[in-house]
This record gives sequence, C-alpha cells and structure tokens, in this order.
Amino acid sequence: MFQRSLPRGWGMEHDIFICQLDNAGFSIRSIVYKIRLYFPEFQAEPLKEEQLDCRMRVLDERYNDYWSRDVSEWSWAKTFLSEQRARGPRGYR
Repeated sequence: MFQRSLPRGWGMEHDIFICQLDNAGFSIRSIVYKIRLYFPEFQAEPLKEEQLDCRMRVLDERYNDYWSRDVSEWSWAKTFLSEQRARGPRGYR
C-alpha cells in the first residue's frame, strides 16, 4: 500500500493519538482538527484526511496495540480522557 508522507516530526505518539480518536468514533476530518489542536507543531504543516486515512490503514495491517493502549502517559491524555467522559458513551455525539 502506498503511504502518503506525513509531516516531519510525526512519530509513535501521533500514531497512538489518531488510533485512540478513531477508536472513540471521531471522523477523519475531526482527527485532522484534533491533531492541529493538540499538537501545535502541525498547525502550519499540510495534513490531509487522505494522509491520516492511509496511515490508519497501514497501522491496522500491522500488529500493534495503538487502539487499546493505556494513554495516560502522554501529555494530551488528561484533556482527551476528560473530553471522552464529557461526551458520554459512543453513539452520543
């Protein structure tokens, strides 16, 4: 599968972040918005929905625990987890 290049500085933390958002039911468009919100270094970088969709497909084909990992170690996790609790169960969007 062809993988469109991601912005410079993209790493495992960003992969986990997009997988967690996907697991929480966010749309690709919302994930692009959240990346720019939580990681200001990517605000000026070209980042398209197609890039993230392709990246999630690549990650899905590899064995990893990015969709189920405990994310409390990451700096963005506290805000992300509190947003999740405020949104309620999946389906109440």
